[in-house]
Amino acid sequence: MKSSALLCFRINVFSCSSESGNPASVILSDRALSAVVKQRLAKKLGTAETAFVTRMQSGFVLEFFTPVVPVRSCGHASLAAACAVDMAYPSAGKTICFLLHGEPLIVEKKQRSQTHFSLFDRAWHIKKASSAPVSLLAALNIQGNQYPFFHLTNDNGRSRCAILLPDEATLFRLHPGNVRLSAFLSEQHTGCFAFTYCVSRRESMVGRFFAPHIGIDEDIYNGNSAIAAVSLANYICAKSGFSGPDYLNVSQGKHHAQLSHARVSMAGHDMISSVALEAELHVCEHFYLDEDAN
Repeated sequence: MKSSALLCFRINVFSCSSESGNPASVILSDRALSAVVKQRLAKKLGTAETAFVTRMQSGFVLEFFTPVVPVRSCGHASLAAACAVDMAYPSAGKTICFLLHGEPLIVEKKQRSQTHFSLFDRAWHIKKASSAPVSLLAALNIQGNQYPFFHLTNDNGRSRCAILLPDEATLFRLHPGNVRLSAFLSEQHTGCFAFTYCVSRRESMVGRFFAPHIGIDEDIYNGNSAIAAVSLANYICAKSGFSGPDYLNVSQGKHHAQLSHARVSMAGHDMISSVALEAELHVCEHFYLDEDAN
């Protein structure tokens, strides 16, 4: 790696090609970069999230920035970071342990493919609300208040809201980037998941994720969204007296039928709170970027 420049990658996650999936940027560094530099580089690269990986004596330190603000976690960018580390540091091995806010985050390279990885993470904690906020329903152009609404938190300190809709037609009528949605989510300082069951495919859900308060009108194929989907499915099954699914295929984005799917499975011995997010990745390009680039 050049000492005067940073090695950068553009990687499409949940995809085998450059035409689909969710793009993430990854910057690898052997020295600590300031938050100001990282924010400037993330804005320059312009993807929804940029992962910064710093190789330290203690391991690989992982951080995330959108073009606007730092964020505490990002599923698809974590997978992209593992792919970049695997390419740049082959001695890292098939199991890559990142340090995220001082806590370990494990990503494992699958044997069947050079670009297939699994992220092992904690499930979201679910709490059902009595009803969805009227202002949110109005922002999403949803009539009535009969849809289940949930508050979600994870161990990384993130909070989200989620609404469960009756069908894909209702889900795809939602409009990202509108002023009322941005105002509501900014006021609540949260993002919003919207899910529905996919009746045409077993063990499947369809979802969308909106986070305009951090500069993301809609994030297609959001890894945390896929983890939230399986967390929500298991919560609903448990409350109904049924066992949850062993795995879930999660399609995301308005044009999900044209894209690949995320596969989420329950992992380890803690079947309620541990999940594995699997993804195929496509490396679009790698290049060097000067730390002072504007």
